[in-house]
Amino acid sequence: MTWNYRIIKHDLRRPTYFAVHEVFYDDGGNITSWTSDAIDLTGGSRKDILATLAQITDDLKTPVLYETTMHKIDKKRSKIKLVQTCSACPEQYDAFLDNKQVGYLRLRHGHFRVDYPDCGEETIYEASPYGDGMFSEEERDFYLYEAIKAIEKRLAKGK
Repeated sequence: MTWNYRIIKHDLRRPTYFAVHEVFYDDGGNITSWTSDAIDLTGGSRKDILATLAQITDDLKTPVLYETTMHKIDKKRSKIKLVQTCSACPEQYDAFLDNKQVGYLRLRHGHFRVDYPDCGEETIYEASPYGDGMFSEEERDFYLYEAIKAIEKRLAKGK
């Protein structure tokens, strides 16, 4: 596995912004993950910081990555599969892991929530996307990925 610094355009929320993240690759050069937080430029000495800045400067000659694209990559890698049960007003999904329901996702009236393991049980994620009864195309992957992360975190926590 290799890694480098990349600029990621955070284009799912307004206002959009750019940040430098560490991005990790498999042996084939495909992106496997990236740091959720932008880098924090600290070091044990001035020399350490200058060396990091030199590496960042060299790495940032690569093209900008887009947050919307990055979340599509992660969603495809998850073992949790989403099945859309309603396409609009509300847009909703059931989440499954090994054919067992582990989540219920629903966007209605601008409020998105994820219940574990089924509708009306423990709410493990909430957000207020732009979409009212359905996601905008730009935000769908972001919020579905956040939902999957919340379910994975809840599953890891156990009962």
